[in-house]
Amino acid sequence: MFEIYSPKVTELLGSGGRYDGLIKKFGLDVPATGFALDVDLLHKSIDNLAGQDSQKKNSIILCGRRDSVAEMIKFSDRLRKKGNIVELFFDFPEKILLKESRKTDFIYGADFDTGRVTVLDMKSGSREISQISDF
Repeated sequence: MFEIYSPKVTELLGSGGRYDGLIKKFGLDVPATGFALDVDLLHKSIDNLAGQDSQKKNSIILCGRRDSVAEMIKFSDRLRKKGNIVELFFDFPEKILLKESRKTDFIYGADFDTGRVTVLDMKSGSREISQISDF
Protein backbone atom coordinates (compact mmCIF):
# COMPACT_ATOMS: atom_id res chain seq x y z
CA MET A 1 0.00 0.00 0.00
CA PHE A 2 1.05 3.59 -0.51
CA GLU A 3 -0.22 7.08 0.26
CA ILE A 4 0.48 10.36 -1.51
CA TYR A 5 1.13 13.60 0.37
CA SER A 6 2.28 17.10 -0.49
CA PRO A 7 4.00 19.55 1.83
CA LYS A 8 1.64 22.24 0.51
CA VAL A 9 -1.63 20.67 1.77
CA THR A 10 -2.40 18.81 4.98
CA GLU A 11 -4.84 16.26 3.56
CA LEU A 12 -4.07 12.94 1.88
CA LEU A 13 -3.82 13.45 -1.91
CA GLY A 14 -4.22 9.79 -2.82
CA SER A 15 -3.53 6.19 -2.01
CA GLY A 16 -3.33 2.78 -3.61
CA GLY A 17 -2.00 -0.71 -3.45
CA ARG A 18 -2.55 -4.34 -4.47
CA TYR A 19 -6.07 -5.60 -5.20
CA ASP A 20 -5.40 -9.19 -6.27
CA GLY A 21 -8.42 -10.64 -4.47
CA LEU A 22 -10.88 -8.12 -5.90
CA ILE A 23 -10.60 -9.26 -9.51
CA LYS A 24 -10.97 -12.90 -8.41
CA LYS A 25 -14.48 -12.08 -7.14
CA PHE A 26 -15.41 -11.37 -10.76
CA GLY A 27 -14.13 -14.70 -12.05
CA LEU A 28 -10.58 -13.84 -13.11
CA ASP A 29 -7.68 -14.69 -10.81
CA VAL A 30 -4.99 -12.18 -11.88
CA PRO A 31 -2.70 -9.77 -10.03
CA ALA A 32 -4.04 -6.21 -9.80
CA THR A 33 -3.03 -2.80 -8.53
CA GLY A 34 -4.92 0.46 -8.26
CA PHE A 35 -4.85 3.95 -6.89
CA ALA A 36 -7.03 7.02 -6.42
CA LEU A 37 -6.17 10.72 -6.43
CA ASP A 38 -8.20 13.60 -5.04
CA VAL A 39 -7.99 15.89 -8.07
CA ASP A 40 -9.24 18.96 -6.21
CA LEU A 41 -6.52 18.60 -3.57
CA LEU A 42 -3.94 17.88 -6.26
CA HIS A 43 -4.86 21.17 -7.97
CA LYS A 44 -4.70 22.94 -4.63
CA SER A 45 -1.19 21.62 -3.99
CA ILE A 46 -0.08 22.62 -7.49
CA ASP A 47 -1.64 26.08 -7.11
CA ASN A 48 0.29 26.56 -3.89
CA LEU A 49 3.52 25.59 -5.63
CA ALA A 50 2.69 27.84 -8.57
CA GLY A 51 1.91 30.64 -6.12
CA GLN A 52 5.62 31.36 -6.04
CA ASP A 53 5.37 32.24 -9.75
CA SER A 54 4.97 36.00 -10.28
CA GLN A 55 2.68 35.63 -13.31
CA LYS A 56 -1.01 34.90 -12.86
CA LYS A 57 -2.24 32.09 -15.07
CA ASN A 58 -5.60 32.50 -16.80
CA SER A 59 -8.21 29.88 -16.09
CA ILE A 60 -10.06 28.93 -19.29
CA ILE A 61 -13.01 26.64 -19.86
CA LEU A 62 -12.89 25.45 -23.48
CA CYS A 63 -16.28 24.34 -24.81
CA GLY A 64 -16.93 22.46 -28.04
CA ARG A 65 -18.97 19.71 -29.64
CA ARG A 66 -18.42 16.06 -28.82
CA ASP A 67 -17.47 15.29 -32.42
CA SER A 68 -14.50 17.69 -32.15
CA VAL A 69 -12.48 15.88 -29.49
CA ALA A 70 -9.19 15.78 -31.42
CA GLU A 71 -9.40 19.47 -32.37
CA MET A 72 -10.32 20.43 -28.79
CA ILE A 73 -7.29 18.61 -27.39
CA LYS A 74 -4.93 20.23 -29.92
CA PHE A 75 -6.38 23.70 -29.23
CA SER A 76 -6.18 23.19 -25.45
CA ASP A 77 -2.52 22.15 -25.81
CA ARG A 78 -1.76 25.42 -27.63
CA LEU A 79 -3.51 27.40 -24.88
CA ARG A 80 -1.65 25.51 -22.13
CA LYS A 81 1.72 26.10 -23.80
CA LYS A 82 1.01 29.82 -23.37
CA GLY A 83 0.69 29.30 -19.60
CA ASN A 84 -3.09 28.98 -19.31
CA ILE A 85 -5.00 26.49 -17.18
CA VAL A 86 -7.55 24.84 -19.49
CA GLU A 87 -10.52 22.62 -18.70
CA LEU A 88 -12.50 20.96 -21.49
CA PHE A 89 -16.30 20.86 -21.68
CA PHE A 90 -18.22 19.15 -24.43
CA ASP A 91 -21.37 21.13 -25.27
CA PHE A 92 -21.71 24.75 -24.21
CA PRO A 93 -22.61 25.11 -20.51
CA GLU A 94 -24.78 27.87 -19.11
CA LYS A 95 -22.66 30.98 -18.47
CA ILE A 96 -24.45 31.92 -15.25
CA LEU A 97 -23.96 28.48 -13.67
CA LEU A 98 -20.27 28.51 -14.52
CA LYS A 99 -19.77 32.01 -13.15
CA GLU A 100 -21.36 31.06 -9.83
CA SER A 101 -19.75 27.66 -9.45
CA ARG A 102 -16.23 28.14 -10.83
CA LYS A 103 -13.42 30.62 -10.55
CA THR A 104 -12.88 30.96 -14.27
CA ASP A 105 -11.38 33.90 -16.11
CA PHE A 106 -12.59 33.03 -19.63
CA ILE A 107 -14.96 30.68 -21.42
CA TYR A 108 -13.97 29.81 -24.98
CA GLY A 109 -16.68 28.41 -27.25
CA ALA A 110 -14.87 26.79 -30.18
CA ASP A 111 -16.50 25.96 -33.53
CA PHE A 112 -13.98 24.03 -35.60
CA ASP A 113 -16.25 23.92 -38.66
CA THR A 114 -16.10 27.72 -39.02
CA GLY A 115 -12.67 28.12 -37.39
CA ARG A 116 -14.05 30.64 -34.88
CA VAL A 117 -13.90 30.90 -31.13
CA THR A 118 -16.19 33.03 -28.97
CA VAL A 119 -14.31 34.36 -25.94
CA LEU A 120 -16.34 35.36 -22.88
CA ASP A 121 -14.44 37.39 -20.29
CA MET A 122 -16.09 36.32 -17.02
CA LYS A 123 -14.82 39.34 -15.09
CA SER A 124 -15.88 42.11 -17.46
CA GLY A 125 -18.72 40.25 -19.19
CA SER A 126 -17.36 41.20 -22.61
CA ARG A 127 -17.66 38.90 -25.60
CA GLU A 128 -15.29 38.68 -28.56
CA ILE A 129 -15.23 36.45 -31.64
CA SER A 130 -11.82 35.49 -33.03
CA GLN A 131 -10.27 32.99 -35.38
CA ILE A 132 -8.95 29.81 -33.75
CA SER A 133 -5.79 30.20 -35.85
CA ASP A 134 -5.07 33.50 -34.01
CA PHE A 135 -4.27 31.55 -30.87
